[in-house]
Amino acid sequence: MFNRDYSGSPYVMETVRPIEIPVIAQVKRRLAEGQFAEAVTLAYHTAVLDLQRAYRTQFPAHWTHLDVVQWTRRNNLGIVADCISKLYQSYEPVRYGRASDVQRADIVSPLTSLYAQSPLWRLYAPSSVAGYGYGNGYGNGGGGAYANALGYSGYGRYGEERSLPPPP
Repeated sequence: MFNRDYSGSPYVMETVRPIEIPVIAQVKRRLAEGQFAEAVTLAYHTAVLDLQRAYRTQFPAHWTHLDVVQWTRRNNLGIVADCISKLYQSYEPVRYGRASDVQRADIVSPLTSLYAQSPLWRLYAPSSVAGYGYGNGYGNGGGGAYANALGYSGYGRYGEERSLPPPP
């Protein structure tokens, strides 16, 4: 029983592929270049836009930033609410011209945690390509209808054609 030859065992291949979230890469690049205000602004505004897309909602134009934070709390979004709140706490000093109050970890950590949540990372998952995305790993990606409802329908177009909004 313990002397079994395992050379003929089945080959196990990892089917999970990492997803690079463009906003995280751009925020890290801007932080490395010393553009703290631009990085914080990009992180917060893109997170709010992606939050609307992920939860299929539209925030009214008259809402303040605190209304968005309260919306996440009212809807019991848990970690998403905490991350949006932390990003806003980093964005508020920058918004009023105090960029020196912001630390690098105050931006990257909540942003990474935010995009680790399923509805948000699925925005960037290439679900239309067999074997990719969040299916069962055997080419049966379960996100075709969900991803197509958000406007991603072509092969590999999720990253190349989507440009991030410029910071206001």
